[in-house]
Amino acid sequence: MKFLSVYLNYIRMFIKAKSEYRMSFLLGIFVNIFDNFITYISLWVIFDNFKVIEGWNFYEMAILYGLFRVTDAFAGMFLWYTMNFIDEDIITGNLDVYLIRPMGLLQQMVCRRFGETYIGQIIVVVIFMVYSFERLNYTIHLWTWLYLVLVLISGTLIHAAALIVIGSLNFWFLGAKRLAGILYNGMGRFTQYPLTIFPGAVRIVLTYILPWALINYYPCLVILNKVQTTEERILGLAAPGVGGILFGLSVYILNKGIHRYSGNGG
Repeated sequence: MKFLSVYLNYIRMFIKAKSEYRMSFLLGIFVNIFDNFITYISLWVIFDNFKVIEGWNFYEMAILYGLFRVTDAFAGMFLWYTMNFIDEDIITGNLDVYLIRPMGLLQQMVCRRFGETYIGQIIVVVIFMVYSFERLNYTIHLWTWLYLVLVLISGTLIHAAALIVIGSLNFWFLGAKRLAGILYNGMGRFTQYPLTIFPGAVRIVLTYILPWALINYYPCLVILNKVQTTEERILGLAAPGVGGILFGLSVYILNKGIHRYSGNGG
């Protein structure tokens, strides 16, 4: 609770400082809004021609895509600008400054930079998701709200775990952030569409190896009543608990990397 209080105070001061340069602050958010809006428009153009893809219409796909992007934004606000550039701290020796402070490295990384531009992404995605639910005439019951909240938390933790692991790999070999473009962004693009349009090998990778599908695809099957197999139901119901496990594992890997760095004399 003490750290949460410190962090909220940090965000307040960060936004206040950024607001001193209001045009730059708003421009960063606007660019993110525009980028995500164009993505949804591109998706709409596709469905204007094909109407349905593997049984999914535009509004269902908007929810599928939105669930992945909104959790990506929440994780990115806290960790993208820090964990993605931790290799520079290792090279310059700035990491030593963090290690001698009476606070965990991960907590300091979170407090180092707040990704305010992700606010734009959240705004666009939430608008399209709410609109899509309304167009589908979908009634959200209490259990659905609870499930959705848990899925959002779990999805955010999965994204955060990926960022932490990618950053932690720099303790073993520098330049690991090149993996971000392939694993974090490249593989993540597959989740814009139903897994059923991809070969079986891709489905296995996105479910059991790089579990992006547990962020949005399987939860959407549950939420939109599209479950067809026992495996899909099990994965959909298990999805809310996966994030915490992977996040804990990522912190363990980070701590191993820190010990290795300290053991080598920094």
